[in-house]
Formats: sequence, structure tokens, C-alpha cells
Amino acid sequence: MTRAFRKPTQPARQPHDYQRRAVEWLLGHCGAALFLSPGLGKTSIVLRALLTLKDSKIGKRALVLAPLRVAHEVWPREAEEWAGTEWERLRELRCVFLHGKDKDKLIQQDVEVFVVNYDGLEWLFSDMKRFRALGIDTLVADESSYLKHTRTKRFKLLKPMLNTFARRWILTGSPISNGFLDIFGQIFVIDSGAALSPYITHFRQEFFSPVDRFGWEWRLKPGADKLIEARIAPYVMRLEAEDYVKMPSVVENVVRVELPPAARKVYDKLEEELFAELEGGRAVTALGAGAAAVKCSQAANGSVYADREGATTEREVVKLHDAKTDAVEELLAEIDAPALCIYEYAHDLAKLRERFGKDVPNIGGGTSLKETARLVDEWNAGRVPLLLCQPAAMSHGINMQKSPVAPHIIFHSLIYDYERADQLIRRVRRQGSRHAEVWVHYVVARNTIDEAKLRALRKKEKTQKDFLAALREYAKNFASP
Repeated sequence: MTRAFRKPTQPARQPHDYQRRAVEWLLGHCGAALFLSPGLGKTSIVLRALLTLKDSKIGKRALVLAPLRVAHEVWPREAEEWAGTEWERLRELRCVFLHGKDKDKLIQQDVEVFVVNYDGLEWLFSDMKRFRALGIDTLVADESSYLKHTRTKRFKLLKPMLNTFARRWILTGSPISNGFLDIFGQIFVIDSGAALSPYITHFRQEFFSPVDRFGWEWRLKPGADKLIEARIAPYVMRLEAEDYVKMPSVVENVVRVELPPAARKVYDKLEEELFAELEGGRAVTALGAGAAAVKCSQAANGSVYADREGATTEREVVKLHDAKTDAVEELLAEIDAPALCIYEYAHDLAKLRERFGKDVPNIGGGTSLKETARLVDEWNAGRVPLLLCQPAAMSHGINMQKSPVAPHIIFHSLIYDYERADQLIRRVRRQGSRHAEVWVHYVVARNTIDEAKLRALRKKEKTQKDFLAALREYAKNFASP
């Protein structure tokens, strides 16, 4: 049966009261953090604040750091979304994305907003005379979790430049997706260590205890979460989408599958002995717990990369089972609606395409920005019944909430990273959706590492929600007379 899709009519876009308050918050703080749920319009909030700075002749030019897709797809186009509305003047802000072979010419343009991918910082700061001549006075770090690790090259490049900006603003919806250690680098960007210490070592010693004698893992000290929240609250404005706009609710469905006996035997050996002999003399070796976790994840999904002697660019894939692929097929038949199917490894993609067709569209690591934009448009028009997606390629800067039929997300492969999982779900669970629910289906191989991943995701979700709720509550008390 062919489903007839009707293109939904969207009401004229107008700024919300919470967006006006967020603009005032930024303008009142030279160092500020907007912890906004995805879909609340943080890009337009920043642009409106920058326009006010321009009108007041206080600010001249801004540098926006953003992940590649966000830098390419969101910032240069956001102002056009406000044509014919109260914020139409946002279109006066000229925005250019510095990327590709022409970036040396693009940087010479007289614009108000330069957007750079985080990986472009090395090029940007390679010519300090050129950079200082731009007269940039405002730094905006979009998806600031990219700066959570202070040992990364991008953080080390940015750190000595921070004092060249009169204003420093960070934006994210997932500030501590993997724990409170994530917050240090982000807050340092806006206050140079005033709240939490200038040094990550001092921060860890004050608020954490080492789990092991090597200092690889740290545990939050009792009550330290409240102390951290109190110290950074003066910088932070937190807005939850559910408090301000009508959002679809998330309905979870856990589908557990059994591994076939032969696959179970291989999996158990991988997990217990970190080594499994495969049929035909091939072997899979896992050196260390991290590698073992990867091998176990592969086996739970249905295939593993076999060991091969000597250097090679081609890795042999050994198929173990189709339990998860069968479950995805059954789900698709049951829901009869558009679905995003999430995979992790290349052999997961190969199995799914073998089952559902080699031409099934895919947004993965090798998908171009242009092709991604085309597929997103097709999805929003209701013309894509099944879209295969890799989490790293989907977590930021993609809006997929306009589908005329309520969407479903199927995790064929579970992931540990709560931020990516949450951001991925919020690609469809956003302001502007016409649907009351978004269905999220987790296909879990019973008694495997999948169970641990699901528990870990839920534990991290609780940690982050507690943290953000506490910040909001503290902010209310802090603002009270």
C-alpha cells in the first residue's frame, strides 16, 4: 500500500520569550554558558545578541567554533529562516564559513561572523598577524563539549588565545554527558579557571578521588556535584525544551534477542578469555579490556573482524548471526512508518544493506555534506522509509523533525556515548514536530555487553539530568533578592 504524504504547514516563525531572555543573559555576561536543549534555537539567540552588539557599536565581529556539519549547514543559513518575522534583521549579519581551498580568500571578506570548524583552529592561528587584523571581539563555542578534554590539540590551540576576546560564550545541550570531569574545559573557556581552578589537576584533586593508583579513572567525592554546580551557576543559563515548547515524548521499547548457540559460544569466549577460535582456523584476539569490549560489541551485533597476519588494508569479516537484523526487519514490518536505523561498524552497515537493499540511503562517516542535506530534505518530506545512520555523523546540526509521519529510531547497535545518543534522538524530537511521540527501539542481545551499554546510557542520563536540574534550581535562588 502506498502511503500518501501531505506536506505539513508550519506557522510563521516568531521569537519566544525564553529566547529574548537568553539574549539578555548573553548581553549581560562577558563569560556565559547557554545550556539549552537541542531545538530551542541557540543559534538565533546568539545572532540576535551579536546584532545588538553591532547596533550598539560595542561588538564588531565574532568567531564561531562549531562541528563541521553545524558550521556548514546551520550558522550560514540560520538568519534566512527569520525572513518576514520580528527578527528579520538577523539577515543583516553576514556570515562566512572558513573551510576548504578558498578559506584564505574568504577570511579577507568584511563580515560580522566567521565560522570555523574546531579542526580549523590550527590554520586560523597559523598567521597571528592576519588573525589579529580581523578585530574579532566575541568567541562563540557551539557544541562546547568538543572542548571538554584539555589535552586535545584544539583546546591547547585555543587556550592561549582566550584573553584576546572581550566576550566568550559557550553553547551545548549536553555539558556533562560522560560525567562531571567534562565540565572543566568548557567552563575554563569562559572564565580562564576562576570558578573551578586554572588547572585540571587541582580540579580533580578538589572534587574527585582516584579509583585506581594510576589515575586513569576518577570518582566524584560525596557532595562535590553540589559544590561544582554552585560555583558555575553564575555563568550558566539552563533551558529545558519541555518547559517552554511542546515537545514529543520519548517512548522506549527494548527488544531483546537471543544469540544462536554457535554465536553465543564465540561471544562467551571473547568475554571470558579475550580469545575465540573461529571456524576454519581464523581467530579474533582482544588485547586488553578496551579491545575486548569492541570485539564483544561486534559479536553482539552479528559480525566480527577476524585477525590476519601481516599488514593489510582489508579486514576479513566473519559473520556470526542475523538475530539483530531479523529483529530490525520485524520492527519495520510492525511499525509501518519511517525509521532511522542506527549502526556502529562498517560490517553492520553491510549486513543491513544486504537485507534491505544496497541502495538504502545512509548517513555515515563518508557521506558528503551535500548528500546529507539532500537526505535530510527527503526525510522531512516523507520520502525516505528507511535511513541508515552512524551516530557520529548524526549527532549535531541536523534537523529531522518535519517528517509528516511520526518517526521511529531503531538502535541496531547500541553505543556508550550518552551525548551522541541523546543528540541523535533530538534530531527528530525537536520544536516544530507535529507528533506527540518519538519511538526509540533498542535491539539488545540478551546477556551481552549490550545490557551494560543500556544501563550505562541510563546512568549517564540520570547524572546529567540531576546536574542540569540542580543548576536551574540554584540559578533561581541566586537571582532571588
